[in-house]
Amino acid sequence: MFTGVGRRFLYIRPNLWSRNDRCCDNSKMSMISATAGISSGLLYYYFKSKDELFTSLVQEAMFEMEVAIRSIYELPGTPIQKLRALTTEILDESGAPYFMLVHQARTSDGVPEQVKQLLEQYSMNTYIEALLTG
Repeated sequence: MFTGVGRRFLYIRPNLWSRNDRCCDNSKMSMISATAGISSGLLYYYFKSKDELFTSLVQEAMFEMEVAIRSIYELPGTPIQKLRALTTEILDESGAPYFMLVHQARTSDGVPEQVKQLLEQYSMNTYIEALLTG
């Protein structure tokens, strides 16, 4: 997907919008680059628009969430123990920005159409059902 600075940006800044209730609509690329601590030119080099950036961040977040949920699914224990492990993962400092970003995408207006399609593909109900039955 991305290498170098682009990849680093995705890992360092998954919470750009997770702490911003404005989501994509009112955010400017200059504000995003300032928040990320990089130049606007560098941001535009990797992402042509804020929709493309937001979509990339949500894709990365969905991937990280899927990895976390699958690892919890493989743990020994009862479904309740697995749900507790999932809750711990959601609240963990390293996992929280990803879950928060996806929550922001699910509950905000004005998200890109591609993000809406991703959210339909990766329904949390599917993962919760797997944890409860597994």
